[in-house]
Order: sequence, then C-alpha cells, then structure tokens
Amino acid sequence: MLVQRQRWDRGTRTFVPAGEPVEADEAKPTKTGMAVQTPANRFLKGPIPWDWVIRAAKLPGKALEVGLCLWRLKGLHPTRDTVLLSNAELKPFGIGRAAKSRALHALENAGLITVTHHQGRFPSVTVLTSRA
Repeated sequence: MLVQRQRWDRGTRTFVPAGEPVEADEAKPTKTGMAVQTPANRFLKGPIPWDWVIRAAKLPGKALEVGLCLWRLKGLHPTRDTVLLSNAELKPFGIGRAAKSRALHALENAGLITVTHHQGRFPSVTVLTSRA
C-alpha cells in the first residue's frame, strides 16, 4: 500500500505533501521516547559555592565531574533539594555505573551530598550547600 509522505509547514501550521509516495510500513511513526538533550544544549547554573568545588576536586576519581552534574540537575529544578542521577546524565563524561557509585560514595563521605538508594532505581541525591 502506498501512502503520501507529509511534512510540517511552519507557515501554515499544517501538514503538507512532501513529494514521493512511500510504502505504508515506512510511513509509520516510530516511537522515539523522551527527548534527549545534546551536550551543546546543556548548561551549568550557579551560583556554586567555590569551597564546594575545591573540596570535590580533592576527591578521587570522577567525584568532581559527578558533583558538577548534580549541580546542573539542581539548576534545572531550583525548587527541589533532591535530584535523581541517571546514568545518561554521566554518559558524555564516559562515567559508568561503578564509577558513579564510587564518586557518590566519596562525595557523601566528604559531606557534600546525601544519597538515598532505591533498589532498581536511580539514587536520590541532595546537594548540601553548607558544611556539615
């Protein structure tokens, strides 16, 4: 079965024919899931206490990178004290699950964050802005 492929026209705000007909199975919409931010669209929102950054930088491994990702998530949701840290958030840094776990442990031991673990889900992390 042949169907007419369509495209969105911003000017008329409607779908218009795009040209050549295609097979029906090619014209089916595909599920894309959640919109993914590209690294170029990501940002880090402050203010971030410089003392917090210095303390995180002295920790081993990827603790500073994980900490900055936590601050980025906190900046996206300024009314929340707690954020969920997904593995996808750390993928641009090349940080896997094990390194994420070690970094969270180091940040927590340093008194920079508190972590609540949930079996089968991402950890809930609260960034502490004052010294504990």
